[in-house]
Amino acid sequence: MAELFPAFEPRRGLKPKVKYRVRTLQFGDGYSQRTHDGINSREDVYPLTFTLPHADIETIKQFIDVRAGVVPFLWVPPGEAQAAFVCNGFTGPIKMGPTHSELTCTFNRVFDL
Repeated sequence: MAELFPAFEPRRGLKPKVKYRVRTLQFGDGYSQRTHDGINSREDVYPLTFTLPHADIETIKQFIDVRAGVVPFLWVPPGEAQAAFVCNGFTGPIKMGPTHSELTCTFNRVFDL
């Protein structure tokens, strides 16, 4: 069973990116046909930034490191249902002062749980 991502809120201004995988067949007369590429053709990508106390950033960093972009985890995007994601890396942490750090990462939705 996949683990739930720690309950830390990303910084406000979350802007998910949605892309659809589509197969297109182009005919010589300018006509084309399109179809979904697989049963899960929607790609949901969440670029996230966490600004939290140093210890919380370290918790996130370790959570991502253990999974190394291979093992999916569960996460609840704001306003949406829980789903499976992977994270292929992160930037930071960057110290933002004596008590807080910032870590930037991208969560990609997966369907292989």
